[in-house]
Amino acid sequence: MVRLPRICGYALLFVGIGFFVRPVNASIVINEFSSASNPEWVELYNPDDQAFPLAGVVLFFDGNSATTQKLTFCPQDELGAKSFKLITRSKNSYWLADSGDTLILKKEDDTIDSISYGSGQLLKTLTASQSGIRVPDGSINWSVTDAPSPQGDAASFVCPTPTPTPEPTNTPTPTPEPTEPPTPTPTRTLTPTRTPTPTRASTPTVKPTIVASASAALSSASAVLGATDSAATASVMASRDTRPSAKPLIISLLLVGIGCAILSLVFVWQKRNALKPPES
Repeated sequence: MVRLPRICGYALLFVGIGFFVRPVNASIVINEFSSASNPEWVELYNPDDQAFPLAGVVLFFDGNSATTQKLTFCPQDELGAKSFKLITRSKNSYWLADSGDTLILKKEDDTIDSISYGSGQLLKTLTASQSGIRVPDGSINWSVTDAPSPQGDAASFVCPTPTPTPEPTNTPTPTPEPTEPPTPTPTRTLTPTRTPTPTRASTPTVKPTIVASASAALSSASAVLGATDSAATASVMASRDTRPSAKPLIISLLLVGIGCAILSLVFVWQKRNALKPPES
């Protein structure tokens, strides 16, 4: 019964420590460096089979975390699987002390890797023609070599400025333009047809020549008839005394005419009876 509270206490202690300690996925290491050369350089290596993102990773050239001698990787940078990356300082910068100093690789507040050199450190003080290197690459064994072999893509710490995403602007709703009513096409006014002025009928003029001619003709006829009557009268008067009377001749002619008329009527009446169909 006495051991049970002790076991519970140790369990809570280890759980609390594990709660506050954040694990670090240290898949990249400081693989080689040269502190006395001009320029100074540092080589990183990723022994993992996956690329390691370098966003938030900082390389310190001093053991003091408050130093300004540090380089911060760009957010989009990364170290490929089984690959190297080379960080080269500008000439005559001399961030690392020749007598001894410390390199620290951090991501945010977590230390990924570090190496110190100089008196009393893992590595001795290096000369300008030497470098500290892991043998083999990525292992825990450090040594000093007289044949430095920096390799890998050169790291650039000039990060592109991200283009801010413009906020969408509310597009105002277009005001519809007022539709003008179509202008009515004026109706063509019919031009009234001009009423023709009636032509005044001319009164025929009777030529007096014709009347005069007719009158003259009548006068001539009257004169001739008058002369003829006078001559006939004179002739009759003269013949009364010398020729027999004409009354019997006139009466004879009249009777002959009447007889001919009666015969004609009889002939027509017989002809009609002959043509009339017999009564049944």
